[in-house]
Amino acid sequence: MHCHACRRPLRNPISIQYGLGPDCLRRAVKAGNAPLEALTELAGWKRSKKRKQPAATEISATRDTMTMDLFAQPRKDAIGALYDAAEAARAFGIRVQLEIEE
Repeated sequence: MHCHACRRPLRNPISIQYGLGPDCLRRAVKAGNAPLEALTELAGWKRSKKRKQPAATEISATRDTMTMDLFAQPRKDAIGALYDAAEAARAFGIRVQLEIEE
């Protein structure tokens, strides 16, 4: 399993649960894309050093329900900029067909 943001291998169960490494998880919490409780859980795990891997079903169930997208806002901004550019081109009489797939 690798971090969704930086693609580094994940080694602790909290990181695996949220799909983000410790540094990326801190950034996601700061950006508002991850719950603050994630940092509390990470700190508790580091204190206890219980490196017990959660069952695979727990990981997949959590990943499916709590997938965070660190690039949601930049993607939204980029799409908005594309629409603005298409409208500006249309204002000059340029025919533009815009199709965005996600």
